[in-house]
Amino acid sequence: MYEHQYYSNNEMLTTTATPGPLADKLRTEVPGIRKVASVSWNADKLLSVGEKNLKFQGHYTDNDFFDVFSFPFLEGSAAGALMQPGNIVLTDKTAEALFGDEKALGKTIRLEHTNDYTVTGVVKAAPLNSSLRFAFLLPMQALKTEHPRLNSWDANAPRTYALLDKNADLSKVNAIAKDIVKRNSQGSTTELFLYPYSDVYLQGEFRDGKVLPGRMEYVRLFIIVAAFVLLIACINFMNLSTARAVHRSKEVGVRKAIGAGRFSLVSQFLGESFALVLISSVLSVLLVWLLMPAFERW
Repeated sequence: MYEHQYYSNNEMLTTTATPGPLADKLRTEVPGIRKVASVSWNADKLLSVGEKNLKFQGHYTDNDFFDVFSFPFLEGSAAGALMQPGNIVLTDKTAEALFGDEKALGKTIRLEHTNDYTVTGVVKAAPLNSSLRFAFLLPMQALKTEHPRLNSWDANAPRTYALLDKNADLSKVNAIAKDIVKRNSQGSTTELFLYPYSDVYLQGEFRDGKVLPGRMEYVRLFIIVAAFVLLIACINFMNLSTARAVHRSKEVGVRKAIGAGRFSLVSQFLGESFALVLISSVLSVLLVWLLMPAFERW
């Protein structure tokens, strides 16, 4: 969820920071939305178990987080994992750092040397190339209790993610969600809109209400470079083919002497070139298929 904030000097700011009560309103008032997760920005917290005191980075969120995103549970289950203020969900790497080879489920962790939290689940850590990485998850309810201003429509803090029904029309959902902040905050000019999460990494920045090229510029640049390299390869291939043809003049002469016509000779050379291109194309597709997983991980 993004919001356009309008200011008196005709300036506009587009941000993913949204009001704390927004998630509950989206669940109840906007048809087509299946689940909504409110997620805080990165929170650095000290987690203590016995004599171990380790600092990790995580988020405050609500239980719908596990429906909106796919983080498989290794211990416990998504059902009610973050329903109570004293719950905490760890990643497998965090659990290993705190508890070693022991099961973390049901164990107690002290947060910032003040409050105790019970481990209600262990999820598989996100890969390094994920846009959403964390070491632990805490209930959003606990953050709102600690900072009551988050319950106000006039304070923007958490990010809001929505999972739509398969048959939902995004434009219709946005039309209904657009003025939610205006209806709940007197004098507000803020407008909301949902933006596909799959587009955020490449084109997730806005200026004056319009999406910027963002990282997509790099993609286009790489495409131009690839086309240029391919063009050079084609020119080199033609040069090499021409050079080889000169060395095959005796072969051409003998074939002409025994009755080969122009069409036969042209067909032979074109056939050889097409065969070479076909073989190299098959090999290149095979190499791409084999190397793509490693390339994507890198």
